[in-house]
This record gives sequence, structure tokens and C-alpha cells, in this order.
Amino acid sequence: MGEELARIMRAHRVLSACNHSLVRAEDEDAFLADICRIIVDVGGYHMAWVGYTGQVDARVLNEQIVQPVAQRGYEDGYLEAAEIRWDCSDRGRGPTGTAIRTGSPSVVRSIHTDPDFLPWREKAERRGYSSVIGLPLVHETSPLGALTIYAVEADAFDQEEVSLLQSLAEDLAYGIFVLRTRDEHKKTLKSLTHFQAKTRALLAAIPDTMV
Repeated sequence: MGEELARIMRAHRVLSACNHSLVRAEDEDAFLADICRIIVDVGGYHMAWVGYTGQVDARVLNEQIVQPVAQRGYEDGYLEAAEIRWDCSDRGRGPTGTAIRTGSPSVVRSIHTDPDFLPWREKAERRGYSSVIGLPLVHETSPLGALTIYAVEADAFDQEEVSLLQSLAEDLAYGIFVLRTRDEHKKTLKSLTHFQAKTRALLAAIPDTMV
């Protein structure tokens, strides 16, 4: 019961700190980095990362690859070699790909025995990972990506902790949407201001006899 309570309390601390980060957020990249920092530094999880759906570069059009965009904790090149996908292939059935594909949290209680984690098992064990959870980042019905968290202990994510971390992922997805909407508004306003200035300049250049 002591370990279970400690896990729930750390999830509460992480959720609270992440909500404060959301209120202060001004930039998407900085926001994602801060969320990963809180999960590791405040929550004590071994590693956390955010991955987005979509292409990594022009050579992989239409590939269902998860692109890492933020990370914190002991990673040591793990993500670069992971080749995580979100289709139904062997590399799409891990916790990250499953969370994105299904829209629900996906927990690997032991990476040492879970058959779906086999493609990453050896490298994960070297880095001390024992259990992992993938949490979907969804706006309306569109998958944005996933938040994935690793722990050094097996069976680290019980039902209440999963529920709290799911709330965190929902807040993270909402924050991403808000920041993108704000950024689009700024770009639109800037374009409008530029258009108005150009129009005034053109009107000023028209001779008085033509007005």
C-alpha cells in the first residue's frame, strides 16, 4: 500500500506542476520540454518523451512514424534507434504506437516479458527501463502523437496512476492546441497588418488627380 500511495502522490505532483506550466506556456517547443522535465525531475520517472505523428523528412512520405520532439531523463540514444511507428507492424505495437492508434493509454507492465515490446527490449534493459506507459495526445478526433513515460520498477503504473497521467496527457494536448491557435492568430494578425500597410502605401502613391 505504501508504494501504491507513493506512486499516486508523484502522479498528483506531476499533474499539478504541469498545469502550472500550461498556464505560463508561450512557446510549444519550450512547453513540451518543460512537461518532460517535470515528469522526470518532479515525478522521479526514469525517462519521458513526446512524439508526434507524421513524416520525419521528405523521404518517408505517408509512413506512420512517430517523430520525437521533446525528451528528458536517461535516454542515451534510445529514441534515435527505436524506429517507433503507429501502424500494426512489429514496431507499431509498442505502448507509444498502440496509444496513438487506439486513442487509449497503453501500459507495458514489464518490458522483460511483454512480447509486443520485443523490438526495443535489449536497448531498454540496458538503460534501466522496466515498465512504460504510452498516453495518446488527441485533439478532437485527430491523433497528435503520444507522451511516453518509463519507470525503473516493473508494474509501475496502476489504475489510479494511469488515470492521473491520462489527465496530464489530455491537458498537454489541450495546451498544444491552444499554443498553435494562438500562434496562428499572431500570424494572421501580422499578415493583416502587413496588408494594411501595403495598401496605405499604394494609396499614398496615387497622384491626387487620380483620387
